[in-house]
Amino acid sequence: MSVASFWRRVADGTIPEPLKLGRLSRWPRSELIAVIENAKAARATGGRHE
Repeated sequence: MSVASFWRRVADGTIPEPLKLGRLSRWPRSELIAVIENAKAARATGGRHE
């Protein structure tokens, strides 16, 4: 995924907002894993996962 696509996903809420540490953006690993698992489940059910 490109950097621009990643930030678009943050803007549209698909990926959670980062935690800011000074100028750095960081995400809890558990939140990113949850996003990935939800996407995998949606793919497996044809996009019908909530």
